[in-house]
Amino acid sequence: LLSKKSAAVEKTQPSQTSQKLFPQDEKIVLELLDQWYKDGRYKEVLEIANRLRSRNPSSTGAALIIEKAMDKEKLNHVFEAFGRLFKSE
Repeated sequence: LLSKKSAAVEKTQPSQTSQKLFPQDEKIVLELLDQWYKDGRYKEVLEIANRLRSRNPSSTGAALIIEKAMDKEKLNHVFEAFGRLFKSE
């Protein structure tokens, strides 16, 4: 009886393939991330793009957006540091 119940539970758990996005859904997510990137929401872009990349490791679009957002955040940190360095009092 217990082996039948455990087999039934195993069958109801979602499979790995059900967690993947369809290509058209991934394209929509990438378009949204691009818009957020243009709006300067780099932390959110990185968070969602990393989640997308974990679901689809071969996603070149997610990898590209991750790199762009990381570069922009690093550049912003440099500009902030220069601003503090040359701040006149």
